[in-house]
Amino acid sequence: MALKLRNLVPPLSLCFVLLFPFSVNAQWEYNWLIGLSGGFIDRDGSLDLAIFHQAGELTTLTIEQEDSGFFAGLFAGYQARCNKWLVGAEIKVDWQDLGNDRDTAFTDALGNGIALSSRYRQTNIVELSGRLGYEVYNAVMPYARLGFQTSRDRLTVSAADPSIGAAEIDDQHRVYRLLTGVGVEMPIPVLMGLSFRMEYNYLPKGGRIDGQSLAPDNVTVGTANIRPHLHQTFLALVLNLFEI
Repeated sequence: MALKLRNLVPPLSLCFVLLFPFSVNAQWEYNWLIGLSGGFIDRDGSLDLAIFHQAGELTTLTIEQEDSGFFAGLFAGYQARCNKWLVGAEIKVDWQDLGNDRDTAFTDALGNGIALSSRYRQTNIVELSGRLGYEVYNAVMPYARLGFQTSRDRLTVSAADPSIGAAEIDDQHRVYRLLTGVGVEMPIPVLMGLSFRMEYNYLPKGGRIDGQSLAPDNVTVGTANIRPHLHQTFLALVLNLFEI
């Protein structure tokens, strides 16, 4: 037993020698931050429709629901720095300017022409995420982001069929999505405490919006569902507040 303990002394001593300078020189700095962001967002997904007819026929249709537009956000966070490393957490609230009507026309299984209009919108958008960064050169810091986004999503589909009249599917609920991203941050030299970010985020498919409606003939039933994913590219201005 004593021999085994003596055999551990050299590697443990080496670890102490290697880690001691880092522990001595490690200086943790903490600060709050606030900021604003704005950029471009692209959202796309497949809108799947189904119509169950009185005669037992079934009509199915898939429409690519693509939206592009702008968004803006406000965020706040807390971060810690140690030597060149940074770790932090942030909460963000976004507003989007997209969700236009998508119009199309098709012929159902009974040979009737149908005019269709669909819209997908996100409101009450909140993001919670963490950042891990490393300073590579002259205060330039690439970083990775991981977290989630939640929003109140609403799908509206309106259809006009000359044989049975107009019908509408309207469904909404809160959806959660994973958030991943990469970016780079750098200080603004002439303005103390201010820094500038460029960032890209990807949000894969989250919860599905799934709705249905009964047509005016009280027999025909329509269903619709969609699970879009999002791409965000944006710039941000950050104000680093007091250090602790």
